[in-house]
Amino acid sequence: MSEEKPFVAFVLCLLGGIFMMIGKLLLFDRVIIINIIVSMILGTLVIIGALLIYTDRVQNIRTGGLIVLTTAMVSLFTISDRYHGYEYGYFLGFLGGVLLSIIGSIFALAWKPKLTVAQRNP
Repeated sequence: MSEEKPFVAFVLCLLGGIFMMIGKLLLFDRVIIINIIVSMILGTLVIIGALLIYTDRVQNIRTGGLIVLTTAMVSLFTISDRYHGYEYGYFLGFLGGVLLSIIGSIFALAWKPKLTVAQRNP
């Protein structure tokens, strides 16, 4: 995991944000509209965090990882509503979105940039 950018973390978080947003839309006829709006906002925050993870600055990568991790934890309360059952929207939103986001954010927080020769031998 010592690439130039944390690409795997970026892809996992980006897919997680997209899945979080799509998961509620699949349950559109059975879910309260405010729950869909909250899921869209949380999915957008995950995508913003994923875009921060893909930047060149280490501080932005850490900030993006924290945004994604916090948002994924908060979304656990909105995704698991009383209508989930065994439906595709629940599995896509919860398993796909939240778990990919959590794993991606952990990869982003654990990522360290490569040291150049000048940084190794001061």
